[in-house]
Amino acid sequence: MSQEIFETLQAHSKWLKALRGGKRASLPYVNFSGMNLSGANLSGAHFPGADFSYTDLSGANLSETDLFTANLDHANLTGAKLMKADLRGATFRSSILAEVDFTGANFKGGVLIDGRQRDESVAAKEVKRTNMNGSANGADLTNAKVSHARGAGAAFKGALLAGANLRGVDLTGANLRGVDLTGADLNSAILRDVDLTGAILDAADISMADFTGATTEKVRGMKGANIPDAPQLMPDIRRMVARHCLWTSTGGKHGQQADFSTRDMSDVDLSGLDLSAATFKGAKMAGVCMAGGRFILCDFTGAEMTGADLTEAVVTGGVLRDAVLISAKLDRADFSEADLLGPDKKPSGRKWPANFLNAKLGGASIAGANFTGAAMVGADLAGLDLAGATMDRVRK
Repeated sequence: MSQEIFETLQAHSKWLKALRGGKRASLPYVNFSGMNLSGANLSGAHFPGADFSYTDLSGANLSETDLFTANLDHANLTGAKLMKADLRGATFRSSILAEVDFTGANFKGGVLIDGRQRDESVAAKEVKRTNMNGSANGADLTNAKVSHARGAGAAFKGALLAGANLRGVDLTGANLRGVDLTGADLNSAILRDVDLTGAILDAADISMADFTGATTEKVRGMKGANIPDAPQLMPDIRRMVARHCLWTSTGGKHGQQADFSTRDMSDVDLSGLDLSAATFKGAKMAGVCMAGGRFILCDFTGAEMTGADLTEAVVTGGVLRDAVLISAKLDRADFSEADLLGPDKKPSGRKWPANFLNAKLGGASIAGANFTGAAMVGADLAGLDLAGATMDRVRK
């Protein structure tokens, strides 16, 4: 960190506390790339066009901060506060934005006109900006000097936005290709003409969100979009799912493993979600819908799952000891052995079998289900049509 940046941030800290010698930070185009600013209070500062790529801003306070066309690609903003921040034209490609609060933030498009001469100091930089609505189309750039223009709408391509608060935020025209919005709050958000190709919206609250003109090819988790009063997950469950997503995505460095042990989740809709490695010990899950979800290596020991729907769910290596699956729908579900990964995140060659020790499956439908290698010692299989399931190497 340069002396100029250090002294400017020190003066800003004093300004926030109304101390003598304090001065609001104003560092247009400054390079913060790769710095550790975790937990820093930068609220109200002016950083238009700044480079925060690969910067650690986890837990930082950037409320009402001017980040017009700033580069936040690959930055870690886990738990940061960006309420009412100016994020017009900012980019967040491949950034970690889990549980960030964007309440009142401005994401509309923008172009920053760099009026600097090559020999100007930071203090003498001239910053000009023009408003845009997500792209250059229709923008009035008459007589504008655009040789160093940057930005054309907020870009989040590949970013992790699990649990982010985007309630009511206007993201018109934003690039959200491949973003992970698991458990995010998008209630009443404006997502007109956004590119959501390949995005993940599992467990996100999308009630009242406006997807007019949005590109939604290969999007996962759009169930309930544009449907008034569509059922949504309870906020606390949504937060747990979001934190679990962050935990798995960062290899346990951030977030928290989901633990639903002993919780009453009866009739909750977990369909299509990826909750691999979560814990459901003793949970009350009668009638829960898990169809099409991924629950690899989950622990369902003693869970009450009567009438649950696990159609086409992936539960490889799952622990279902003493679980009650009476009359459950297990058609085409995968309960085969899970591949254990090595330190390099690649398959180690070792397998972990599903465990149904003393589980109760009476009356369950298992057409097309795969139980290869499962341990089913003491399991109650009364009334099951085993002919329609794959039972290779099952231990009974």
